[in-house]
Amino acid sequence: MRFIRIIKAVIPVALIMIIAWLGMLSVLYIVNSLIMYFPSGESPLEKLVASLIRLVLSATIALLWLLLWFFLIVKYREKALK
Repeated sequence: MRFIRIIKAVIPVALIMIIAWLGMLSVLYIVNSLIMYFPSGESPLEKLVASLIRLVLSATIALLWLLLWFFLIVKYREKALK
């Protein structure tokens, strides 16, 4: 009986971690794919603008991943602390 309680407590945390890792791998793949679409440009200003666009897109996607992870943890804590 005690073993079942432990398993029931561990499963949601394990699922959150699996979702987080798969999300991180997805973010890395998406960011790598998006970076390939933006040409570097010829002039230094074009290279700077392209780099800033890449940085903003990468940071936005990573922030979305972190927010997803945060909301999963918040939901888990709300459910577990009832």
